[in-house]
Amino acid sequence: MRNIRTGEEKFNIIMESLTSNETIAEICRRYNIAPSLFYRWKDEFFEGAKQR
Repeated sequence: MRNIRTGEEKFNIIMESLTSNETIAEICRRYNIAPSLFYRWKDEFFEGAKQR
């Protein structure tokens, strides 16, 4: 079954990747998400920030 993540959860995961010493793979394993999904969220996050 797929987990539906809220915008806030996605934001927190992205921020954790930027502020921790863990690898993306470790973070993805902990949250049970594919690295490709993580990078899509990250791209969307930065695209939204760029537009502001």
